[in-house]
Amino acid sequence: MTRKTPSRRAVMGALAAAGAATGGASPATAAPRPSLMQDITTFVSLGEHRCGTEAEARTAQWLADRLGALGYATETVPFPVRTFREPGGVLSAGGLEIAAFPQWRAPEAALGRPVVGELRDLPRAAPGCVALAAQPFRANAYWQPAQQQAAFQAHSAGAAALVIAMAEPTDQIYACNQEASADLPLPVAIIAPSQLARVVALGGVQARLELRGVPIDTQGLYVTAHRPGQGEAIIVSTPLTGWFRCGAERGPGVALLLRLAGDLAASRRPVWLVATGAHELGHMGMKRALASGRLPRPDQAALWIHLGAGIGAQALDARYGVASPRALTLSPDLEPLVRERLPVADWLRVVPGPTAPGEAGDVAAAGYPRMLGLAGGFPGFHTPGDDGHAVDPDRLSSIADGLTTLVSRI
Repeated sequence: MTRKTPSRRAVMGALAAAGAATGGASPATAAPRPSLMQDITTFVSLGEHRCGTEAEARTAQWLADRLGALGYATETVPFPVRTFREPGGVLSAGGLEIAAFPQWRAPEAALGRPVVGELRDLPRAAPGCVALAAQPFRANAYWQPAQQQAAFQAHSAGAAALVIAMAEPTDQIYACNQEASADLPLPVAIIAPSQLARVVALGGVQARLELRGVPIDTQGLYVTAHRPGQGEAIIVSTPLTGWFRCGAERGPGVALLLRLAGDLAASRRPVWLVATGAHELGHMGMKRALASGRLPRPDQAALWIHLGAGIGAQALDARYGVASPRALTLSPDLEPLVRERLPVADWLRVVPGPTAPGEAGDVAAAGYPRMLGLAGGFPGFHTPGDDGHAVDPDRLSSIADGLTTLVSRI
């Protein structure tokens, strides 16, 4: 089954109805550009940003129209992807009805076919049971070997499904990004950590686990935009997709890319902008873009700026008693300029390489010699409740101002 991307007219009509359309105005006649927070609000309003959805198509169209209005030549490129539509679920046991989310890539038969069995903790799982990993796993954006090991342990014991939680400070479902090759041997349901404690306390009662979702072969998207110029290019990239609304996860990167697009519209250098889909499925959009031959080669690039997750998203740290992690992937020769221009003195420094955080690692692995990548986490990261309220507007504005000044010096 292939998703039919909505027509430009349908997309723009929907955006106009929501008050978010930017139209096709020329740079000379366009209205004043929205603020960073206004762009984040618009991004959130477009829906849950999973790859292969109508929300992804709406977001790509909105972004392409905004960049086109700034004078960039834009292209939206589809690529094949295997994902699922309308995921969700419920775990019922002992009178409790608990929201669950299916960790992708379980066997297809696991979705839409309820599992009924006795609740049993690992390692005491038994044939046909609903197994429980009794303690929450450490929250990580990516599916980890420990979770994969628990899934195989439950499968080896004959369990029909596994229920897990991630230790997330806002006590929500936390979904993990997963490589396309990391198939699971059985259905894995993710629930909130406090709910896991309630289920474990029930002991060996009968449970019913229903995981919803429609596995589909469809299309992901990535968007490129460019302006010609002389000399080596400046490239700016950010992901567009994630499991839920991704307000503070993806919103700041999208807003900063739009801000930098305006700042660089008069640059004498060639400028390329890249917005990638399927981030949550092994960074497929970025890998496709890098392999496409559309972008400048590494020896043609003066600088690649990658705008990763959670930039400026520290507004909820005090409420939840956490210090959100922040990492800067930075070529050593850029350190003096970055230290002078960006408010990132306390960010962890990471030397560019394949293991750099997020898609910055893909860019580094492709051989781009000079790069700056920003990424971080926050309370509510990778959860359904990420509506953008974790963003600190002042922090984000300071970073935007610093990036504006930085690119003017390249």
